[in-house]
Amino acid sequence: MTSITDALAMYDMASNIDRLRFQLRATTHAPAVPSLVDVTSQVRTLAGITAKISEEVTRRISDGPLSKPTQRAVEAYSSALAPLGEAATELGRLHREVTFCVSIATHGPSRSVLNYPQRLTDEVIAGCLEAADEVLGEAAGAIRAAATHLAPSSPSVQSAAQVRSPHAPAAGGTAPAATLAAVLPAAAPRTVKGR
Repeated sequence: MTSITDALAMYDMASNIDRLRFQLRATTHAPAVPSLVDVTSQVRTLAGITAKISEEVTRRISDGPLSKPTQRAVEAYSSALAPLGEAATELGRLHREVTFCVSIATHGPSRSVLNYPQRLTDEVIAGCLEAADEVLGEAAGAIRAAATHLAPSSPSVQSAAQVRSPHAPAAGGTAPAATLAAVLPAAAPRTVKGR
């Protein structure tokens, strides 16, 4: 892979993580309980991102001797796995807590949960969402920083990366469409579906 290809793939991966953060921020907060379907979807999305990053690392290492850009990409992807694992733990806790709330609402409280205050549930849910958002931000930031380091410093390349990763922090204006087409002929802005 060339530096630009590596960089654009990494910007795209960071954008996937940013979309998940956007979904988490849109999740219902206390006193309402988040939808179990939404939380399950977010867990599935995070698992897919983590698997994809792991596959990227394995594929690049299996391809043989690593060029300097590929080595940087492997290091950035590998470094992102730790915060993604922490986010998985937080989303797992969130899933457990939401399941607990749904179970009580559906079947009534069992004797073992009669003394479990709703306030504690609200705090756990809020804490899980906040912690997951923070560590996902770290993972996306690390990948994006490595991508920026790999990408040529051309403004058109940076603008093309912004088109591919619209949830990334803006680094300025966008380049004209003709310049973007020259860099990424098939690129189209991505949007968040559903919410």
